Amino acid sequence: RGNYVLMDCPNCGKKKFYAYHGKPFGFCYITSCGYKTTWWQYVQTRFNISPDHKGEILRKLAGLAGYSLPLLPREHPHDPKEKNIETFHQDLYRWGRQQLFSEQGKTVLDYVLSRGFTYEEVEKRTEFCAIPNRKKFVGIFCNQKSYKIDQIKEAGLLGWGFGINYQLIFPNRDENGKIVAWAGRLTVPGKDREGEELDRYKNTFGLHKNVPYNLWRAERSIKRTKQVLVVEGYMDAMKCYAKGFENVIALFGSRMLKEQMVFLAQTGATQVLLCLDNDEDGRAGSEKAFDLFLDYPAIRPYYVNLPPDCKDPDDTLKKHSMEEFKQVLTKAQPGWLWYAGRITVDFHKNILAQDALLDRYGNIYNRIRDPVLKDEFIRAISGRVDIGILNLKGRFRQIRESRNQEKSTNRIAT
Repeated sequence: RGNYVLMDCPNCGKKKFYAYHGKPFGFCYITSCGYKTTWWQYVQTRFNISPDHKGEILRKLAGLAGYSLPLLPREHPHDPKEKNIETFHQDLYRWGRQQLFSEQGKTVLDYVLSRGFTYEEVEKRTEFCAIPNRKKFVGIFCNQKSYKIDQIKEAGLLGWGFGINYQLIFPNRDENGKIVAWAGRLTVPGKDREGEELDRYKNTFGLHKNVPYNLWRAERSIKRTKQVLVVEGYMDAMKCYAKGFENVIALFGSRMLKEQMVFLAQTGATQVLLCLDNDEDGRAGSEKAFDLFLDYPAIRPYYVNLPPDCKDPDDTLKKHSMEEFKQVLTKAQPGWLWYAGRITVDFHKNILAQDALLDRYGNIYNRIRDPVLKDEFIRAISGRVDIGILNLKGRFRQIRESRNQEKSTNRIAT
């Protein structure tokens, strides 16, 4: 939630534990609890690591943050036969797939089919898994597969609702295809400890949002076609991929992160089709993404206008055929034309703010490096603010020269 994460308190269990980004500790807002811990102490306690084994604490802390530290000369890798979190993820995936297509998982499979997937698509083009019964799942993995209950906790699959409300699960993978976390889709409505309705999705520990969802599968297609389809959520990406759009990735929401942009650029894509949700959040997220595209001149962005009766790509593929969705994509609007229309909406509404708005347009124009895109952008701006192109270019040139002069002055002063 913005600059903090809200989660279940490790001490009292209520959803009032606040962890602010950039701070080395988290704390519970419940007065009667008041639990507070540093992340170092938390890792040491949660995984029962001796305070003397600082290297092990550091390695676990790094792993939870998505980093793999090299072994020191005195350290030795785990026995390959040992049951660890990596083998747990692999075993869970195999078992969960079997459950989905079993009699016990029929209700979960029926839910997936009701979302517009065919049986063949679910079987061959998705990674959906099922935990139809939490108690049975824990019993099998502890008694038959020899995992410890702490390992299941470490994977996050004993979190509130998994195997009860969230019976449909699927893996989150890093850029190399390694499973690092799981997501659950609500199939049985319920409430959390505070009596609030459960969210549609629930993620386990280890989710790397800096790696776009489905990147590991989409990368080969992106490198071949030089084109990538960017959507918001899990179901959007899974539906598109199942229907044959293999170059699709998802952002885990309406905001593209700088780290996600880096991964996208590394694929070699030259065309990005932004197909975020057909609402204000989706449009605002697209606008933010265009600010990131300014630093990647080799990428040409396009904005996809979904049909008015459709909320997102998943909804579009429910109501329309795959061929109709392809037609929607081929009619994508050149990005800088859309962006110009988006940011100039308020120009004539506030005369006092027009100078500041022109400065903003000028800063964007001066950062666009492709001459064709610059021309598209300034023509679109000119038509919307009723200022001639030559006059706009002169104004934008002054902004650039003033900025360069300011930078030069600051360098001299330094």
